[in-house]
Amino acid sequence: SGMDEDTASLVFAILTGDSSGIESNLLENVRAGGIAHIFAVSGLHIGTLYGVCSTFAQRVKSLRKRKLLRAIAISALLVVYGAICGFRESVVRALLGCIVAEFCQLIGVKRDMTETLSIAGIFILLANPASLFCVGFQLSFLACFGIALLAKPIQVWLERIFRRVTKGKEGEENTKYPIGYSRGIRGKIFSFLSVTVSAQLATAPVLYSAFGYLSCWGLLLNCLLVPCVAMIFPITLAFCVVACLLPTVLSGVVLFFPNVLWTVIALVFQTLDFSFVLEGGATSLGVIIPYYGALLVLSDKFNLTPRRKTLGFLAFALCCL
Repeated sequence: SGMDEDTASLVFAILTGDSSGIESNLLENVRAGGIAHIFAVSGLHIGTLYGVCSTFAQRVKSLRKRKLLRAIAISALLVVYGAICGFRESVVRALLGCIVAEFCQLIGVKRDMTETLSIAGIFILLANPASLFCVGFQLSFLACFGIALLAKPIQVWLERIFRRVTKGKEGEENTKYPIGYSRGIRGKIFSFLSVTVSAQLATAPVLYSAFGYLSCWGLLLNCLLVPCVAMIFPITLAFCVVACLLPTVLSGVVLFFPNVLWTVIALVFQTLDFSFVLEGGATSLGVIIPYYGALLVLSDKFNLTPRRKTLGFLAFALCCL
């Protein structure tokens, strides 16, 4: 009630995962752009909230010293938010991942992303085995497993290309850190690109099989919009929580800033057309199984030389084309 109707529907979707209020043409344009996942509460939202809570807890002396209390408080807050979102599969997976990570940090155990995902998947399937055939479940876990298996090799590959291109231009700075461990802005850019590309590669066959097309804008829009959503989401959530505690008259004033932000985002998808997609390919098991087999070989689970991995990547790209 404190926002414009169209903007409020976007904010309600980004906070709860319920996109039923979004105007159909706008929602279809978002889907064609390959970023509909921002309206499905998942690791992006839960992970961002977990990061904000962890940062806040580190600045509170009483919580910083009482690690068990900190872990319980953060976990409880995440569970409450998960309940608001209806404990969807993507929400439960992200919740379990963050909670396991927090308690692993508490007891000093090194966490492993694939193990955490596997634990989350087991709990979800024990509660509802039919989730295995749900597209949302498949996309959620494939994206995360893709990141776990492919992000590091892709980051190493990007770093090798960068060093060859800039060889002799940066002197010792170019070889200061091991390949794949760049620091500063460059390291963050490579890390983000590798995560985005790995998630896109891992989910492509299921997206194509379920919806009949792949967005030609997906990679670009994810690179541009996901960081923005990661920054805007906690701000929007905080403003909305404050607005809920105030009278309706004041809530409109409090929500003015997030209203402007999401109006701009809505305007982009209302004025631009992202309907350029890839259609007309095969999605049989004879294609999907070799596809994921090739991704697995290109991951860091196989100890191949950089040259063989590069050749494998080129062969994989040609097969996809």
